[in-house]
Order: sequence, then C-alpha cells, then structure tokens
Amino acid sequence: GRVRFMLLRAGGKIDLHKDSSVKLIENINVALNNPKGCKWIWGDGEELIMEEGGTYAMNLYYKHSVVNNSNEDRMHIIIARHDVLDGWKTLMDNAAKKQNISGKYIVIDDLP
Repeated sequence: GRVRFMLLRAGGKIDLHKDSSVKLIENINVALNNPKGCKWIWGDGEELIMEEGGTYAMNLYYKHSVVNNSNEDRMHIIIARHDVLDGWKTLMDNAAKKQNISGKYIVIDDLP
C-alpha cells in the first residue's frame, strides 16, 4: 500500500469522482483536522462530516467529492490497503464485528 498526506486548501474542493473500480474497503482516512465547513459528499448527496482525529475505513468505489468551505486548510492521511495482510484483516474484522457486518476477503488476483 501507500501512505499519503492530503492537503485541501481553505476554500478548495475536490470534484465528484471515484477512486476504485471494485467495491472494497480500500483505504483508511485519518482526519488530522477537519475544519468546520469542510465536508465529504457522497454521490447521492449524503454528507459525512469527519471529526478531527477520526479514522474512517472507506469504500471509494462510490462517487464522492469534498468541499472545504472554511478559512483553514484541511489535512488528512490516506492509508491504502492490502487486504491480503493479516493486520488489515484483523482491523477490518474487529470493525465489522462492532457493526454486526460480515463478508469475505477478495484477493486482487481473483478479481474479474
């Protein structure tokens, strides 16, 4: 995987897009800060207001955009997944159990 620091300047936006061609939880988003007025918007219009210090497992197959309607820069860390690693599976399994969710892991080589 990879780890990136992602800066969205005050007043900036990221247009509607999707980052994946597969329906997998592929990234962890850590909100180092998330100024008031900065929001994540799913393609259906549903908003996600991330909490400063919050950590979010994201399925980026679905379209989304981000707007920073504040006077402060937004900084997040994005951690790309490797779902074949035991540590990733443990993290996802624990999170899924808390939400009463079950599923299976897909190895990239198995995708169509």
